[in-house]
Amino acid sequence: AIHFRCGDVFGGTNKDVYGLIKFREYVDRIPKETTKSIGIHTQPFDVALLRGADQEHASHCEKVVHVLVDYLQQAYPNATITIRNTKEDTIPLTYARMTMAAQTITTMSTFGIFPAIGSFGEGYYQKSGRQNKFANGIPSALSSFHAMDE
Repeated sequence: AIHFRCGDVFGGTNKDVYGLIKFREYVDRIPKETTKSIGIHTQPFDVALLRGADQEHASHCEKVVHVLVDYLQQAYPNATITIRNTKEDTIPLTYARMTMAAQTITTMSTFGIFPAIGSFGEGYYQKSGRQNKFANGIPSALSSFHAMDE
């Protein structure tokens, strides 16, 4: 499962606190030989479902997520890539999917960090000196949780 946090990157928050993960970082961590599906959890593309700060940049998010889907489909031609961002993709369902995934990868997000820590599989987070600093000590105590320095 990939948590792709568009709103804080493109939207109305302090943009230097959040960041995007280089697409190759996903491919470096998700195994090619056994992966059958990849879910991308992101904000809705439907403007009516977004908080006000995210509405202006919804089209940017949609474009970038579709580029990510194309990138992953080339790297994993036999896998199904699914964008999970409808109104049926509730917060509890998203947390459950991310926690149960074989690999959970999250950006510098306060939303995605906890399912990555509690993952039944391997959890990866984008290391930062600005966001989720508390998580930097966890990989030494939890072998299934990993920092990504890029």
